[in-house]
Amino acid sequence: MSRRPSLVALAALSLLVAACSGATGTPSPSASPAPSASAAPSPVAALSSVSPGSSESPVAAVAIDPALVDLLPFTVGGLDVVRSTATEEAAQASPRFADSADGFAAVEAIAINGSDLAIASIIRLRPEVSPATFYADWRPGYDDAACAPAGGVSTRETQTIGGRSVDATHCVEGATVYHVWLQGDRVLVSVLDVGTTGLGRSLIEGAKDQAP
Repeated sequence: MSRRPSLVALAALSLLVAACSGATGTPSPSASPAPSASAAPSPVAALSSVSPGSSESPVAAVAIDPALVDLLPFTVGGLDVVRSTATEEAAQASPRFADSADGFAAVEAIAINGSDLAIASIIRLRPEVSPATFYADWRPGYDDAACAPAGGVSTRETQTIGGRSVDATHCVEGATVYHVWLQGDRVLVSVLDVGTTGLGRSLIEGAKDQAP
């Protein structure tokens, strides 16, 4: 029977998947306490070399936009969806991330007994950035980092969730990563889903193109 990935490692990974530490790809210091996560690459590190519309002097930090949170449901599975401020701070510590994104927010929902969790990164691209180019770098890195504590990537598929086409990546030991575009491919939501209750899938299912 496969082992469920450590929630401690995956929680630390929420910082890693948001953080672009520059061209070297060194993990954010805040992610280092979890050995299984710290070995994984930063998903957005690759963007440093192929950020459309970026200049040689990157913007200081991506802006945190709380309004992006309203694109996702406020509760899933009877749990409150709350801001993941640690993930947002990690993203702000990554100057090169701001070359491609002009808005970022992160949320999480965690079961009281620690058995299930969902962590979502919400990214609004700059107008001059190609969604296809951004995604070609973002998804493989995010998937690899997210699945690193869960035995690596197993399979990838496209599902229909909430009436939208959603890319799903399954990890060997059970975690799933979902990616969905909102607002005409200008806002990308990437969700790490751990556990059997499908908190991450519920976040994707309840996603909206416009805030209420």
